[in-house]
Amino acid sequence: MEITDIADNKTDTDGDIKRRTFINYPQVKCCGKAEKRINAFIIKIVDAYKKDASAASSYSYHRLKYRVCRHKPLSLFFESESRGKDGLFSYAPFSVTFSEHGYAVPLSLDKKQKRKVKRYFSDNGIRISYRDMKYSYYIDNNGDTVIYAKKSDKRRAKRSVVEYRAPSFAE
Repeated sequence: MEITDIADNKTDTDGDIKRRTFINYPQVKCCGKAEKRINAFIIKIVDAYKKDASAASSYSYHRLKYRVCRHKPLSLFFESESRGKDGLFSYAPFSVTFSEHGYAVPLSLDKKQKRKVKRYFSDNGIRISYRDMKYSYYIDNNGDTVIYAKKSDKRRAKRSVVEYRAPSFAE
């Protein structure tokens, strides 16, 4: 599967720079229905991000970047960052793993694995629900499934993510 990096950078100005939006996203070379589904799914993510960024306050900076974690099955990890005029910072990671038919695949765990993952996160001070675990994962190049959760900080958003690595559940 061949992936092309697309950069969509925009600066809204009205005399001064009001809003900057930097978006990097992948595009799969089309040759079948699965690739078209994947591209349509990614475009929906990008369009929603653009809409949120355009509705943000003035003098803000928004960045969406991605990382390809695995090519087959395609697993992508996105990071969204936002900064405002007062220096406030927002960080939100999210990911999506696609099946060979181009559909987003939720993580399916049995009860024993769910309890083990939930206990790991609670030991690190993060409360995570089974519903949050369902789409908060990606598959890395080693074939391991990485379930992640963002640390909740009271003062400022930071780029800190707690990861649980396990042999692949999704394959």
